[in-house]
Amino acid sequence: GAGPRDRAATHLPLTEKAVAAAAGYSENQNPMAQCIYSLPPGNMGGPYLHEVEILDDVILLHLEYNEVTRTVFMDGREHPADLTPSNQGHSIGWWEDDTLVVDTIGLAEHPWGNGRGIPSSTQRHSVERLTLSEDGRNVQIEYMFEDAEYLTEAVTNSISWAHAPDMQMLPNTCDPEVASRILD
Repeated sequence: GAGPRDRAATHLPLTEKAVAAAAGYSENQNPMAQCIYSLPPGNMGGPYLHEVEILDDVILLHLEYNEVTRTVFMDGREHPADLTPSNQGHSIGWWEDDTLVVDTIGLAEHPWGNGRGIPSSTQRHSVERLTLSEDGRNVQIEYMFEDAEYLTEAVTNSISWAHAPDMQMLPNTCDPEVASRILD
């Protein structure tokens, strides 16, 4: 989460359980040092490339960071009732005019899933709204996430992607030995 690295994201609307987790914050617990990548929509930001691939019944969101690909089902299905939680969850989407709306549930528990030092539960739910600018040079992503176990209300924010057609996504797998260096 945003804010100084030396403290938890206590600016968020936290439940008592989240406040207790924040009190035990230590940068030494940073999940990135163990190659545990962040959950959507937070993983849509950062100084890495992203690619949107529009196919017949799905949209694939390719993220350079940790080589993650999210699948957004666009065939009108609902979320299944028997989801096995995962780091990318289950995403369904639809178009509202020129805006892609992505609804995600089924996210695994994550040690910092709601922000720096703030865990998330399997109750976490997010909605992202991706809109291409009129000139085609930027994608604005407005998002909301909620998690009744750790947040007293929904959190909203936005991310902007710049169009970078001359850049190529590079291999970017996480090596735990290298990643743990951020703790030094």
